[in-house]
Amino acid sequence: MVTKIINGKILGEEGVLSGQALYFADGVITAVSAEDLPYDEVIDARGQYVSAGFIDVHVHGGGGHDYMDGGIEPILGATALHKAHGTTSVMPTTLACSYPTLLEFLHNVRQVMDSGEAAANIVGVHLEGPYFSGQQSGAQNPDYIKTPDPSEYLEILDAYGEIIQHWSFAPELDG
Repeated sequence: MVTKIINGKILGEEGVLSGQALYFADGVITAVSAEDLPYDEVIDARGQYVSAGFIDVHVHGGGGHDYMDGGIEPILGATALHKAHGTTSVMPTTLACSYPTLLEFLHNVRQVMDSGEAAANIVGVHLEGPYFSGQQSGAQNPDYIKTPDPSEYLEILDAYGEIIQHWSFAPELDG
């Protein structure tokens, strides 16, 4: 089904476009045009801004949910909140935590990704730590800050490398 959005200020690559309509199908923008193209449904934006969905590459949760809370419900709840507010893709982000907690997080996110149940598309995960400098660890819990342990991170990469899109760490540390 093709949906046409009219009377909107479309945020495009060249800036704000007016006098054009945006067409989309199956969640993908198919055209932005002043021509009247075929469509099944119309939405009147009433002068509001219209843009592609946002992508959040560093997000710890939302809507009272933290991705680190354990289980799949916090992941589903947070992605639902983000989707409802225009973020169509997210990268759940960890905190420095224990090794078992990190593995549980990765397992849960992969389970949700495989199920396709997340409201916002999960494009991968952002691991934040635990391999940070103790002097520059920001808001991270210092109890979980440590030097890189190849036996840990190689196991993580072997088991979950395909879903890890970003890993923040201190490259100056040994290991």
